[in-house]
Amino acid sequence: MRANKKAIISTAVITTVCLIICIILREEHHIVYDLSLACFGSALLGIVVATTAYMSERRDAMEQFAEEVGKAIVVLGKISIIEITDIVHAALIDENSLFEKTTENSDKLKEYIESRLPIDESTTNDQINEWIESVYKAELEDARRQLRKAAAAYIAVGEFDISSLNTAYGRLDFLIGNNSIRKKAYQNLYNKVYVFKRACLEHCLAFRPYVAGHGNEVVCMDKMLSLQSQVFENRDGAYYAKLRDELRHDLETFRSQTYNVNPEYEDPYPVHYFINFEDTESVERYKRHIEKAKQEGRDEQTKITSV
Repeated sequence: MRANKKAIISTAVITTVCLIICIILREEHHIVYDLSLACFGSALLGIVVATTAYMSERRDAMEQFAEEVGKAIVVLGKISIIEITDIVHAALIDENSLFEKTTENSDKLKEYIESRLPIDESTTNDQINEWIESVYKAELEDARRQLRKAAAAYIAVGEFDISSLNTAYGRLDFLIGNNSIRKKAYQNLYNKVYVFKRACLEHCLAFRPYVAGHGNEVVCMDKMLSLQSQVFENRDGAYYAKLRDELRHDLETFRSQTYNVNPEYEDPYPVHYFINFEDTESVERYKRHIEKAKQEGRDEQTKITSV
């Protein structure tokens, strides 16, 4: 792409110079006039050939860049949301305390579990305690399962090879609007992928031992929740894949420039929904979400968690 761009510029300069010389010497039968006329015709033909090659390579380079960004979006789309409530988060910190062992937050979680158990007059204290311990262990194990799954996804992002993306971006060199198009492609697509990949890669040293079963759980949990805030966005109980949706939107803009067509944007949809069935407003919001999905003609695949 860069070679054809330089060829077009150089032949355009030669064509212009030769044309000026031919105009100046048009009434004189001079050898310089003949040479300039010959060079003018050759350079003009060169512009046509170089322009044709440039247009073909331009589309190929833009398609390659869009394809590599699309591969990165697929990897980012595999990141799962961590649904850990504040009380479970605090209980996990208690469980991992090494020096000052405390059970304050663990006891709060157990009290919360007890308040939601179906207890009646026939229920014994031993049964209640057994149920509490069973649910308590299940809550923590479910949280740890989510953390391990998310850690594996962040490791995959950190280890994702973007060398092809680097090459594809390096190929972009436009004849018209080069700085503007390259700047937008860098800021809206390339840099977002690169920065988040680097952030995941920095945390891989902590995540790999954790996935293997012997890492610092609290440190990894805080790192993952920090990364999660960059990937997902909470809007009234509905979690949207913010980073993925932004990349899809900007990639569609880039695609429309590639083929010179109007962009066809997709409306973002939540990937996870928290419903409090005791809250009428929460239930109504979810009903509106389902209705919107039906109107848009897409299958509802949003994960639901009741709280």
